[in-house]
Amino acid sequence: MDRNFAMKLIKDTFQYSFDKEKFIYFIKNLLNRYDESKAFYSHDYILKDFKEYIKTFECIGTYVDPEGKKIDILIVYLQKETVLQRARTAQRNFIARYLKSCDEKDAGLIAFVSPQEEDWRFSFVKMEYKLEKTPKGDVKVKEEFTPARRYSFLVGKNESSHTAQSCFMPILKNDIYHPKLNEIEEAFSIEKVTKEFFKEYKNLFDMLIKELNDNHSFKIEAAKSNINTENFAKILLGQIIFLYFLQKKGWLGVPANKTWGEGDKWFLRHLFEKSKVGSKNFFNDYLQPLFYDTLNNPRSNMVDPSYSPYFKSRIPFLNGGLFEPKYDWENSFMYIDDKIFEKILDVFDLYNFTVKEDEPLDKEVAVDPEMLGKVFENLLEENLRKGKGTYYTPREIVHYMCQESLINYLITESKINEKSIRKLIYWNTIIAKKEIIRENESNINPKNKSLSFWEGEVKQLEKILKEIKVVDPACGSGAFLVSMLQEIVRARQVLRLFINGKKINEYKLKKETIQNCIYGVDIDPGAIEIAKLRLWLSLIVDYEVEEIEPLPNLDYKIMQGNSLIEELILGDTSVKLFDIGLLKINQQERIFLIIKYKKIYLAILKLDIKLLES
Repeated sequence: MDRNFAMKLIKDTFQYSFDKEKFIYFIKNLLNRYDESKAFYSHDYILKDFKEYIKTFECIGTYVDPEGKKIDILIVYLQKETVLQRARTAQRNFIARYLKSCDEKDAGLIAFVSPQEEDWRFSFVKMEYKLEKTPKGDVKVKEEFTPARRYSFLVGKNESSHTAQSCFMPILKNDIYHPKLNEIEEAFSIEKVTKEFFKEYKNLFDMLIKELNDNHSFKIEAAKSNINTENFAKILLGQIIFLYFLQKKGWLGVPANKTWGEGDKWFLRHLFEKSKVGSKNFFNDYLQPLFYDTLNNPRSNMVDPSYSPYFKSRIPFLNGGLFEPKYDWENSFMYIDDKIFEKILDVFDLYNFTVKEDEPLDKEVAVDPEMLGKVFENLLEENLRKGKGTYYTPREIVHYMCQESLINYLITESKINEKSIRKLIYWNTIIAKKEIIRENESNINPKNKSLSFWEGEVKQLEKILKEIKVVDPACGSGAFLVSMLQEIVRARQVLRLFINGKKINEYKLKKETIQNCIYGVDIDPGAIEIAKLRLWLSLIVDYEVEEIEPLPNLDYKIMQGNSLIEELILGDTSVKLFDIGLLKINQQERIFLIIKYKKIYLAILKLDIKLLES
């Protein structure tokens, strides 16, 4: 297929509202053949477990790859708008049940369509069947449910098709080729997008550093306000990318008569175009007022504090420290050329952004908060990376570390048997995702599963999790902290079902956990900023309230420093996390003693942090 035709095909399919005919035409060109005789319509028959989420579905055919792997092509129509974003586990489990029951298909290519059809999700779901040998010697699939893996593009009217173009082009360019299942899976791989985004972000960072080093007005301000050029560049790009997540949520440029979520999904681009028409400087006349006089200003003296007269729309006050000025911006003569920001926006506008961090079983082919951590690691040269101990740990490993750490902590503190604690954590992460926790539903309530605790044990575990203190002495960009936050919140959600059969507001629970339980230290100030950014974004993903509250200030939670040699001075108390003598003993003893030192450190830290915050 001609490259230009392939690009047009992808754009026509994925950059507009869902169109069934265009979707089928794309699938025919992607696979080059499939059995349409297998098509059927569900006639609204949906299992009870999924009726809240799925309205109806249809199969448009079955594809058999050159190795005999079977893939069904489906269109799933969802019940309501919010299901597209928030019920990802329910969607994945619905397809897994379908594929297993329909001749144990190997995978599915699915369009998940919301009622308004402007935005939709194109997903690849792959089954992982477990085989067992029967007493007769036959081999069959085990009856137990095995979680499927899903990889998705969020597409539609408000999305870019650039990522889909780069991912599907290698398959589409061959008109007669029949792709294998693993090649289709590769088209949904986040790794290609990650590498491409790394490269583009690094180029932007280097370009911005060069511009600032050659910028006379910036050098004057930097000398006056003690600004480090690299940190300024990291923070500025971080602020802009944070705004991309905010506009993705529909929180920027919200009309006065509209609610949060109904804002301008291309707010920054439209703002930049406005600056060009008005012959104004984008940084001086728009970005600085947006950062420091809007997002960082409570506007409490106004009738509607969320309304910004300057931008003639609703924009939230976020606080948190991300938009706290590091220089006197109102009296500064700093000038940064519009061409720099045009290049930055041109790159960022190409990519899809999602505020929800991926999980091991559900990955979005988009820029998510975790990618910011990868970007930070990528910005360091190899020699600096080794010197600062900066290495990116894959999500699956971090996920495992957090689960095992939490399991062992709960066993030690509660004295409840290990089997029960492990069931709590694993039940929570595989079955009880927040998307499928519903009030008084017998099919998902842990009381009706093999998971069981005495009432006293439930209250004990709830208290332990509420008061737990987690510190990462070399937190980097915050992967461990964010993952541990998720584990604590999920565990408490499951326990809440034991207490009163109802879930807790996810946002409030996350905010409470961040404020009371999460601490981090890192030697690199740039890493600290990204760690804070990811924690704030983890709150934003679950923010569905009418009025937006300010983000928590993390200055005394996530701190810059060297945990190995430095002391934290709090009033008359000096806290040292590690004793140099520990480095002289064997590795096993060192780990045990470090844990003991952490417990002492955290007890003091908890006491004095409250004094500082008050």
